[in-house]
Parts: sequence; C-alpha cells; structure tokens
Amino acid sequence: MLIASPVVSHPALAGNSSRINQMVDSLRSLGCDIHFLLCPIRLIQDTRSGHEMATVYGANYHELNGGRVIGGNLQQKVWRVLLRRGLRRFEAAQDVTITSGIFRPQDKRQFKEIVQKIRPDAVIFEYALMAELADCLDDTRRKIVDTHDSFTDRNKRIRASGGAGMWWSLSKRQERRLLSSFHRVIAIQQNEREHFTKLLAGSKTQVALVDILKAPAQHHRGGTPSNMVLGYIGSKNHHNVEGLLKFIEHQWPKIIAANPDVKLLVAGDLSIDRALPGVSFIGRVGDLWADFYSRCSVVINPCVSGTGLKIKTVEAMSYGVPVVTTHEGCSGIEMAVGQGLFHCSIFAADFHEHCVMLLIDDHRRARESEMARAFVETSMRTSIATLEHIIQ
Repeated sequence: MLIASPVVSHPALAGNSSRINQMVDSLRSLGCDIHFLLCPIRLIQDTRSGHEMATVYGANYHELNGGRVIGGNLQQKVWRVLLRRGLRRFEAAQDVTITSGIFRPQDKRQFKEIVQKIRPDAVIFEYALMAELADCLDDTRRKIVDTHDSFTDRNKRIRASGGAGMWWSLSKRQERRLLSSFHRVIAIQQNEREHFTKLLAGSKTQVALVDILKAPAQHHRGGTPSNMVLGYIGSKNHHNVEGLLKFIEHQWPKIIAANPDVKLLVAGDLSIDRALPGVSFIGRVGDLWADFYSRCSVVINPCVSGTGLKIKTVEAMSYGVPVVTTHEGCSGIEMAVGQGLFHCSIFAADFHEHCVMLLIDDHRRARESEMARAFVETSMRTSIATLEHIIQ
C-alpha cells in the first residue's frame, strides 16, 4: 500500500497528521506493508520535525521533489503573488483555488516512477488536491482518497458562521471533478459522506465512511480524576485560537465563579498573550495519556468554525474523558451526544453549566466516561471493517 500525502504522519502535531498516523496504524493492523510518499505543496502546510518519518518508515519512506515544497506551475505562482499583494482581502478571491498545475510535469514523472518501482496494490491519496497525481495512473491500480474535509464553499461557510481561518475552498463543480479521479472516496464524518454521495451521483466513484480509527490502550477506567481540571489541546491554527479565546471570554469567568478551584490545562502549540487565573499552558506533550489526558476530569472543544471530523473531540472520548463542545465540535458525530458528549453554543449558559456539573458530580462523570469510550470502540470496529473492505 502506498500513501501519497502532502503532510507527514509522524510526528502527529496537527489534526491532519493525526488522522494519517491512525490510518497507517489501521492499515498495518490489517496486514498491509506501507510505503509513504511525501508530496509537500503550497496549499497545505506541512509539519515536519526532524527525521522522524525516515525513522518510522525506513526504506519505505519516499519524497517527491526531494522533500522540498512544490510550488506548481506559473499560473499557481502568479496567483500566490496576487494574493500576497492584497487580493486576499476580497471575499471573491478567498473563494478561488486553482486546482490545476499544482504538480509540475517533472513531479508527475517522478511520481509515476516511484509507483512503478513500488508496484502497490492500491494508492491512498490524502486530500482531493492530489487528483493530478491520481490522474497519472491508469485504472488498473486502485486509487483511494482520504478527504479529511469537504471543501465545497468552505470559506463561505466559515464566514457565515463568523469564524476565522480561511484556507483553500472549492466550488461544487471543482470538488466533484477532483473526487471523480478516484475509485473510492473516504469521508471522515457522516455529514460529509452524505454530501459526497449527492455530489458524485451518477459517477462510478464510490463513497464510504471511515471516521474513528483509534482507541488507545491506556484510558480512564471507572471515571476521570476528581481534580477539577478542564483540559484543552490543539495546534495554533486560527480555529483553535479563536475557539479558546471565546471560551475564555464567555465561559471561563462563570466556571471559576461557580468553583474557584477549577483549573484549565491547555496543551499544544497554542497560547494567548495574557496571564489568566487558573489557566496553565504546558505546550506540546510527548505522551498524550501521561502528560495530558490522565490529568483531565473533563475536556472542552470550543471550536466555532472549521470542517471535517473534530479530532480533538473524538480523541478525548477515546481516552474516556467526557467532552463539552459546540455544535461545530460534534459535527458528523451527533449520534455520540448523550454518550459522553455534550454540545451547545459557545455563548450559551449550558456550556459552563455542563462543565461545572461534570466536574462536581463524580458518579455522572464516571458514567459519561464509560459511555464515551464505548462509543469510540464501537465506531472504530465499524471503521476498520469498512477500511478492510475498501482495500480488498
């Protein structure tokens, strides 16, 4: 099996890398020999750190363009210059992504040479923007895309929600054309499976749901600790910073007013410029369980924008930690509400009331902890079975 990706799987410092990391582990559990081809492009930020990829994959690790970021053709470069010179401030420009010319002819030739050398049974591409490389291969080799997100009108949807974090966005026609380059499309959550199924109606491309892929061996049993610790973990992207700031503004004062002993433990790259009572920023953690989740009574995910599966929500539940989140934070996994997952508006009184209730009620928190873990285990078994069917 060859995975062709614009971002690394190790270290998993962002949600997309975490997803790929879990995909690799799942494929290996199904008996697959994994080759990894890194194809860094301008439109998707890579989070490489040191030589961990070469250590993890050894001779099965490959890099397109020597691992250097691929700038694309002249049209791609001119468009980036125009955006940097001020075009980006206009909404119409924010919604334009040029999907051709991301890879140059020499990149496509090198890709074909690598595939011919490895001779994989199937290639899993990470993100629809990899369609140009998929088009280099004939239909005798299975081509699968792990989508990560739905990008149809993505930036318009973020603006409509009042959110931050503009990224690349596609028209409906563009996304259909890109996804049609693959035999199988993997949706990362239920709402997006429905979207892709409608989008690809009449196409030969098949859509499947593969959401939760990991249930760590270490997790809370019998409930989380009674230490009054709320946890939050995330990278420093706009969505995470925005959500944390709204939580601190609208919910944190009410929580500490209800119980001054409550602490907020924030892990990951994100931080804010001012000191706050009861808030600790611990930075990146080497061991998610030992350094973070084992210390948390409850986890929050106060995101107010973004798309795809909210990895932070699912990850916390997989460790048996109850989660209080927003409507956006449980998008696509609404069936988990009432099973260790609570959701409401970031501006609603329910948000801090859920947090306080879970912190002080040991029996309720223990029950929600067990249900959260059970939900993840059930979903994971379904996803692994679906993945096995896709690659057969």
